[in-house]
Amino acid sequence: MQLDLRPSRLWVLTVSIAAVFLSSCQAEETEEKKYIKFLGFRLGEVWPGPEEKLYSHANEELIIRDFFGDRKGGTFLDVGCSTPIEFSTTYYLEKHLGWSGIGIDALHEYAPEYRRLRPKTKFYSYFVTDHSDEPQDFYRVIGADGLSSGNKDGPMIKDMPKAKRKVPTITLNELLEQNDVTSIDFMSMDIEGGAPKALAGFDIKKYQPKLICIEAGGQKAFIETYFTAHGYERIEKYRPFDFVNWYYAPAASTEQAEAR
Repeated sequence: MQLDLRPSRLWVLTVSIAAVFLSSCQAEETEEKKYIKFLGFRLGEVWPGPEEKLYSHANEELIIRDFFGDRKGGTFLDVGCSTPIEFSTTYYLEKHLGWSGIGIDALHEYAPEYRRLRPKTKFYSYFVTDHSDEPQDFYRVIGADGLSSGNKDGPMIKDMPKAKRKVPTITLNELLEQNDVTSIDFMSMDIEGGAPKALAGFDIKKYQPKLICIEAGGQKAFIETYFTAHGYERIEKYRPFDFVNWYYAPAASTEQAEAR
């Protein structure tokens, strides 16, 4: 899938409020689109190709497909995977391209639906961090599960109603070793500010994901420093199409991605 990635002219307003809405909205997709259009929110410019996203929040799914060229049979690691289909960055890969992988989320409530709807995804309920021992406090945001976090005072949720729980911790290294994973094609990370500690427990040189989609949020300086230090570069051509996530690939393959 090779696309002409020229951005169109669209409004850009506050992403955080749109994310809150999209995480909690249970309406049909058509109603959701009408609501977003009414408010004027955009999570990214309109994708220029003929494809339309089926499951992801915004253009994540289309960006991933563009990078891999709809390659079949890859492996993914979805950290902060949330719901199995709606807003998923990996469901298209599994459903339409035959990929398999691991999904991790601190909310164990997702487990039954993953067992039923995602046969090629191994779902685990953990708090991903830099250690694997004592359970950690986690705060489920009432009515907005996608914003749930280990930080009750996070800027987006400090004034929202929350329910506290204890969640077992694990490092990505330990989880991947338990599952005999040796390499990763695509890695997604959306854990509401928890990336620094999660990445501290991840051997990126060992697993070398070919593409990483990571929610930037308030940790942009850390993310850029971390990936640059490990030989990854941000793929610039995807910037107009996703205002929430950043996309990284090993420096050697970034030029190829930009040229597609």
